[in-house]
Amino acid sequence: MYKIMYILVFFILVSTEVYAENFSTILDREKYELIEKKYETYNYNCSNKIDDVSILVVDLNTVIDYALCNNPDVSEAWTLAKKQIEQVNIVKSNYLPKVNLAGESNIGKVDYKTYASPESSYNSKSIYYSVNIDSKWLLYDFGLKNNSVDQAKFILMALSENQNAIVQKVFLEASILYFEVVRLQGEFTLNQEAEALAQQSYSIAEKKYYAGIGLLSEMLQAKTNLVKARSNKIKSEGSLLAIKGELAVYMGFDINSPLEINARSMSSPEFEKVLLSVNDLLQQANKIHPELLSAQAEIFAAKENVKIIKKGNLPKLSLTSSLRVYRQQGNPSIDIGQNETMTGIKVEVPIFSGFEYRHKLKIAQLDLELKKTEIQKIHRKINIEVWKSYYNLNAETENLTSIEELENSASKFYQISMQRYKSGVGSMLELIDSQKSLSDAKQQKNSTISMWNIARVELLASIGLLR
Repeated sequence: MYKIMYILVFFILVSTEVYAENFSTILDREKYELIEKKYETYNYNCSNKIDDVSILVVDLNTVIDYALCNNPDVSEAWTLAKKQIEQVNIVKSNYLPKVNLAGESNIGKVDYKTYASPESSYNSKSIYYSVNIDSKWLLYDFGLKNNSVDQAKFILMALSENQNAIVQKVFLEASILYFEVVRLQGEFTLNQEAEALAQQSYSIAEKKYYAGIGLLSEMLQAKTNLVKARSNKIKSEGSLLAIKGELAVYMGFDINSPLEINARSMSSPEFEKVLLSVNDLLQQANKIHPELLSAQAEIFAAKENVKIIKKGNLPKLSLTSSLRVYRQQGNPSIDIGQNETMTGIKVEVPIFSGFEYRHKLKIAQLDLELKKTEIQKIHRKINIEVWKSYYNLNAETENLTSIEELENSASKFYQISMQRYKSGVGSMLELIDSQKSLSDAKQQKNSTISMWNIARVELLASIGLLR
């Protein structure tokens, strides 16, 4: 009989394991294993990312590296995903039997009295101890264990993609901050150059005035232009220092940490138009964007939750066994004990739970509807961001050609105006106007390059390619 029961249990267990292995056609085993491996090591190897440095020369990769390592949102998302891996393992433990051991030992005193025959009364010390071992192995539950494992895995996938979305957000914010620092660094340098040009014009006007061939009004105009250029330089330096402190904090350093931008980072990049059409990019974003993938995983988890509620109201078949051993000793001549071993099959059938099942099922179904509504909102958001980013980048790329022409024209205008003023043909107003045109053209080019870089990163982020 026992052999037949063990064989039956073995085949039920094997069939349950096979069912668990092939239950979900949506879950990709290789993808899940990659997710588990992803969280085996610490986030981005950040333990060595903070060093004592006197001056940190950074480029874009360095900024992103430090920002990802020291952002609390990234660390929190990483920890939540690792926590969910343990939750998956907890749910998997339902495939194994549960064994409990309980022991008890008591020492007491018994006063036994017989009032009719006092000589028969006696006092006795009693010693009692017992050991109980109980085990239960859930053999069949209509796939409830499998649905629970699938749900836990889908939640892990959702958390993993959510972490990717947070990484992308930090990547984007760090890039925007970096390019703003580059822009303001360029603005400060250009204001220094504008101050030097204004100083040169003032020196020429001053020499001409004291030589008796220039006007006082022209010298004062040049002086006013110089003071204005100096004021612009001071303001741009203050803005640069402010955003450097913001970037230092975002990277995980003290706000007063000395940061310098790598000179190679400020060179003009090669500008190319986006090769893919906006429809291709929209299609790609709707396949790989981490926010969308996270929402899809949450929908699958919600579907599994509906199945869990339904199957939780079905019968369950379990194998049970127990071993009980106890012994009691005392005076006079008490020494008794018992060994009891039992093995059996337990069937649990829910009959009535006060309508709890119906309400739980309704809540699970409504949660599923909410997840479907959420993914529609995410679709809309992604499509709008890709559309806007695509055309912003194209506009900035087209604008660069015009900016190059503007700078060339302004440079020639300034050179001619300077020559005319030196030869006494041109006026100071003409020279100041040409200086302002050249300065504005250079500042506009500097700003456009920064905006082009930001637009490019924003397009990649809207598609979901900042990983």
